[in-house]
Amino acid sequence: MVHLSEVINPAGGDNAAMMLEEENLFPDSLTGLTQKQAICIRAAKKLEQQCAQIEMEFFVKVHALEAEFQSRFNDLNNKRAQIMNGTLSVNENEVSDVPIVYNLHEKALEQFS
Repeated sequence: MVHLSEVINPAGGDNAAMMLEEENLFPDSLTGLTQKQAICIRAAKKLEQQCAQIEMEFFVKVHALEAEFQSRFNDLNNKRAQIMNGTLSVNENEVSDVPIVYNLHEKALEQFS
């Protein structure tokens, strides 16, 4: 078990660690590990770092895709806003293939015609 006093002043004596009542530098759960356990933990941490790297690359690509398609979404959203504001008129022929409510029975649709 490594004490803070050994790190600050290995020769011992009156120092800050003694004022801290000889607190352990590391928790017992770490200092009590076998070498094999420590190696396994370090291997798992290394894999976690690799996962984080892959995740970062993934989100960089997702962001690039979002940026690539954003102008197309903007065009559609602007057109939708124009329709809602009444600055763009739409005729029946342009929307005849789109129901007002999807999956609604034909009889119910007749009341919207």
